[in-house]
Amino acid sequence: MKASTLLRKAKRVIETKGWTQNKYHTKGDGYCVAGAIVQAEHPKSFKEKSYFANDRTDGPFKYLRLAIRVRRNYPVSQWNDRHSRTKKQVLAAFDRAIALAKEVGD
Repeated sequence: MKASTLLRKAKRVIETKGWTQNKYHTKGDGYCVAGAIVQAEHPKSFKEKSYFANDRTDGPFKYLRLAIRVRRNYPVSQWNDRHSRTKKQVLAAFDRAIALAKEVGD
């Protein structure tokens, strides 16, 4: 699956299921950035796949890091969990990441 498609699906997870901080997923409260990507990519095996999500530098995580302007190995969940972070900022980051991925045909 192309990174842009996966990022669109992850954004939709947050839009429909909600957004949370300090956990990949909280029932009733939604998903963090990394959790939403894992949920979009592996909806039937989320729990097992989410364990290493923050260490990934491939596909959607690469474009998200570029969109939020952090170094390659910076945990996206750390950006997500910043106290002043808002859902609006998270959705805007997904939009930028989707655009970046589309620019290179991914």
